[in-house]
Amino acid sequence: TIDNYCKRVTPDYDSNRTKYALFFGCSIAFGEGLEDNQTFPYDFQQQTNEYNSYNFGYSGYGANHMLARMEFQNLTDQVKEKDGAAFYVFFGDHVNRSIGSMNTFIGWLSNAPYYYLKDGKLVRDRMFKNGRYWVSKFYELVYQTSIVNYFKINFPLKLQHKHYELTAKIVQTSKEKYTQQFGNDNFYVIMYPSFEFLPQEDYDYFKSLLDKKGIKYFDLQKFINYGTEHTLGGDPHPNANTNKMIVEELIKRLKQK
Repeated sequence: TIDNYCKRVTPDYDSNRTKYALFFGCSIAFGEGLEDNQTFPYDFQQQTNEYNSYNFGYSGYGANHMLARMEFQNLTDQVKEKDGAAFYVFFGDHVNRSIGSMNTFIGWLSNAPYYYLKDGKLVRDRMFKNGRYWVSKFYELVYQTSIVNYFKINFPLKLQHKHYELTAKIVQTSKEKYTQQFGNDNFYVIMYPSFEFLPQEDYDYFKSLLDKKGIKYFDLQKFINYGTEHTLGGDPHPNANTNKMIVEELIKRLKQK
């Protein structure tokens, strides 16, 4: 169920609760294949007695979508509570989405927000399709070649430090926008267990960037050995029981902060 602000409805809103929990991310946060009362934000709301959840996730999103939304909207207009926290549900492919790699660009992100770093500063230039015209045109052409399709080649061929740095900068700027709007720095990255892992060296580098930028995170990637029993069967998205289990662990760690 989608509300008039284009976010997924989290049922059982309780006006007596005093805190908000904002959730950003992709289909994992959104709850692909699940009912409104089976999503990650809903479980967080149900397993606490003080938070109402707001689901700003959507299928296929990356960190760039989170930032673009905060730049476009003052989210306090949608949130009644005055205190709370924001959570960005992250998994490895979000780096590809934030940089608009060839496969993600061709697949569904041609009109996604395009950000890049210039002299260490984050710059927004329209969408991937028109903000970086020649790179996107190259992707469109080369993707149609037989060699690329046969060998399942993607560009860039390998994620580099600069790609993780861009993603971390987008997350940092999102945190700053959140703080400007809500007046606190209760912003957390949830590193969700999933079937798609980054190389350990790259994963550690990304976490080091979050540390340097003062971004708090919960590293849940190895909390479970993500397998078919945690999915929707033929679909790799997490099922309702997996969400409940991960939320329970998140709340436990949140209380320890």
